Amino acid sequence: MFDISERHDDKSGSCLFAQLFKAIKRIAPLWDEPYFNLFKDDREVETELLIDVFRQALTQLDFPLVIVFDDFHNLSSGQVQHTLEKLIYALPSHVTVVISSRYYPALSLTRMKTDGIALVIDSNDFKLSEDDLERLNKAIGAPQLDASQVVAVLQQTEGWFVGTKLALLALDKSNGTPMTVFNGSRSELLDYLGHEVIHRLSPGLKTFVLLTSVCQSFNRELCENAFGLDYGSAKLEEVRMQDLFLGADPNRQGWYRYHPLLREFLLKILEQENGIEYIQQLHLKASEFYLSIGDKTEAIYHARLSADQNYYLQILTQVCSDWFKEGDLEPIVRSLNDVSDELLNIHTSLLLYKLYALSFTRCFNQAAYYLEILKDIARCDSNTELTSYCRFFERILAVFQNDSEVEKYTLRKTKRQASTPVVVDAFNKLLDAYLLMCHGQLNEAFRVANDVLPSLQRMSHKFFESFATPIIILCDRNLGRGIEAVQETSKAFNPIRHGKKTPRWINLATAMMVVDYEQNQLDEAWKLGTELVPLVNHSCATEAVAMAYLYSSRLMHIEGDGAKAGRLLEQLERILSLGDYQRFCSQVIQEKIRQALVDTKKNECDLIFERYGLSEFMVKGEVQSSRHYEERRERLVLAAVYWLIAKTRYKQAIELLEELADALDLLGIKSRALIARSNCISIAFRQGHVESAIHSLTKLIERYGLVCFSRSVFDEAPGLADVFKAGIDLDKIKLPSLFRETFDSLLGTQRLSSHDVSLKHLLTGKEFEIFELLRSGITNESISQQSGIALSTTKWHLKNIYTKLGVSNRTEAVSFVLRQVD
Repeated sequence: MFDISERHDDKSGSCLFAQLFKAIKRIAPLWDEPYFNLFKDDREVETELLIDVFRQALTQLDFPLVIVFDDFHNLSSGQVQHTLEKLIYALPSHVTVVISSRYYPALSLTRMKTDGIALVIDSNDFKLSEDDLERLNKAIGAPQLDASQVVAVLQQTEGWFVGTKLALLALDKSNGTPMTVFNGSRSELLDYLGHEVIHRLSPGLKTFVLLTSVCQSFNRELCENAFGLDYGSAKLEEVRMQDLFLGADPNRQGWYRYHPLLREFLLKILEQENGIEYIQQLHLKASEFYLSIGDKTEAIYHARLSADQNYYLQILTQVCSDWFKEGDLEPIVRSLNDVSDELLNIHTSLLLYKLYALSFTRCFNQAAYYLEILKDIARCDSNTELTSYCRFFERILAVFQNDSEVEKYTLRKTKRQASTPVVVDAFNKLLDAYLLMCHGQLNEAFRVANDVLPSLQRMSHKFFESFATPIIILCDRNLGRGIEAVQETSKAFNPIRHGKKTPRWINLATAMMVVDYEQNQLDEAWKLGTELVPLVNHSCATEAVAMAYLYSSRLMHIEGDGAKAGRLLEQLERILSLGDYQRFCSQVIQEKIRQALVDTKKNECDLIFERYGLSEFMVKGEVQSSRHYEERRERLVLAAVYWLIAKTRYKQAIELLEELADALDLLGIKSRALIARSNCISIAFRQGHVESAIHSLTKLIERYGLVCFSRSVFDEAPGLADVFKAGIDLDKIKLPSLFRETFDSLLGTQRLSSHDVSLKHLLTGKEFEIFELLRSGITNESISQQSGIALSTTKWHLKNIYTKLGVSNRTEAVSFVLRQVD
């Protein structure tokens, strides 16, 4: 090992290479005599000769050799480093050179790494993990840390070895007292950083480092345009070479950041040398720069630290307006958390943005608190415009938290008053459209939503537009205009598909997920679902929350993961329990019992039926008792029908379904009426009325059109796909190739014999398996053993089989099949 002291300042590097020469002579065979005089006088050795001498000597070695240069940063000669680089390239493969330095040596490291000559290990590679920290703490003899202390130290030091060690020593000195802050003002760090950083910087580099420490991250453009550092790129390279705890900003390509502890230390030095007013001016310049490049968050951060309150509030108001129109609400909440309630009382525009952000990110309790502040201001000032905002936010919070608002809604007929802000009037109309849709007045909802769109587009209010679009799409879908729904959704979502996941993105992505599912593009729907479920809790629209969870659960169930599907529904139910969301809860109940029916879980169906009191929705005339469409009632009637199907009480189920379908058709809600009528057909098919079921299906296709048969119709009418397959296989139903391709996973492409149709489409997979065993003449006990189910379950399946075949015992069942074959 060669320890390079600060005395190694010779330009040619003769001292260094002479030491290396002597060391190698001790372990290598004798060289030719002329080489012994290589360093005997003061003459400068030619680079090529020196390299040739070492290459020949080291080639003669028959064992691996490692040459270590320690404290290499003390070597200032560029010529020596250039010579060493050429020597490294000439070394034989069994010789390795290790260079230890506090900053990067002046070698062509990029080229050397590309050529496979060099491996660079820097401070980023030495970051400590939790296990490393605990071992280090034990090594220095400090008391054992609890989990929270370990996390706190690593967060404050970012795993930097020296900073971590100093933090542990400081914690030890505190005699176990919790250390909440370890920063650049700690005496331990001041001593270390003052010696290791500041004292070895040139005046120009010191100025550069101190000025750039004002920013959380920086690049060349910021250095030049904000701080007038013309030598930005050169200094960045010099700072990097010094290894001044400078790393790439992981969130910005081409940007750099100091270690937080170093940055705090540098800011303290900058304040001592120039004063706080100087730093505030730098923050002002930085804010203006960030605003010019569109980085609103950093612009606000520096504006707040500039001490120019008027500028800060002006920028904050402007940026919050931009964020709100884009639907980027989280930054509004974060930025306004730094503003006191006293300032919000004075600057009501900021108070309004805070209310918007809290209301539309489901922070309802906080929103209610600030709404009371707004009401007090409006009363004191007798401000009619603020009073309009108060009524507006009251309505938003009521609708978003309480389904009863949907139940008691009647269309507002009052004209906009002059004191009502345009944006308030526009969103009130969107709420009207939404409530009309919930009441089943789809054509009116569609009209209102379309009428308000031009006003929102003129205001460039993309966030509110993202509410109008799903309303239009859902109206199209429920009115049987599936193609229009697909086109409208794709047009709205595709431009932002890969953009920032804001509440606006959530609204449109939820609509796109539903459209993908309805078109049977399950992989695409699932991809969006996995993105949406973690995000929708921050969406204001309960519709988006419910849709994301419900459709993700259904997709899970289709894939055969019933356990995860059930957990998603339970999680959604917990979310909905925080408000009065009866309509959405009814959707959960319907989906729960639908999945249980598909899985033939009779006991589970019974439990759901009892738990949610579905018996009250089995009364004839229940649906028609309402004056208008109530989705909750429709969903729970359908849930009760699923239970009746599981109990094979088909007649009662059909009576409820026909009543429900008639009511839905009368209201023009075609997609839901189609689901009710499709269930009637599925029941007929379950009963063995194959021809009748197929005939009814052809009539249904004529009445509603194939375009209305989306994936949800197949899933919410269990067994409908079997009727389609039977009709196709018996040449009773002709389907366009596009429809068959779209639903190929449901309809299949294999043709079956009429005997197969009568059995495989009539019975479930398990029932068909049991029937084949029954035909072989074995006992019920043997059927149970061979099929791996309990005897009671076998008897239950046999009972269902007999019902579907219209027979009363196994002999009649076998005779039925023989008649079909004949």
